[in-house]
Amino acid sequence: MNNLRKYQFALGPNGERMTVENVLEVLPPHGWRGRWTPGRKNAIIQAIKVGLITREVACQRWNFTDQELKAWERNRRRHGVDGLKVTRLQKLERGNEQRSR
Repeated sequence: MNNLRKYQFALGPNGERMTVENVLEVLPPHGWRGRWTPGRKNAIIQAIKVGLITREVACQRWNFTDQELKAWERNRRRHGVDGLKVTRLQKLERGNEQRSR
């Protein structure tokens, strides 16, 4: 964690400010088995993006694969936070399939 940026921040799932000092308190606890809402997914993506946590820490803490994180990032980049909603993403993908026919 020595290369993380000390003065960066991102917004947590409830709009609170996450910093290096509180990021692990704001995000879900280690081993979280609750629902991964779009807000929680987005907060993880943002925390990684600004350097508050590393991908490795996120994968270990919440038992994700790097592929899962990449999929979240890709869906957010393509569709915004709505792309992190599973049902919304399914509708978007169906729409793309119909347009490509």
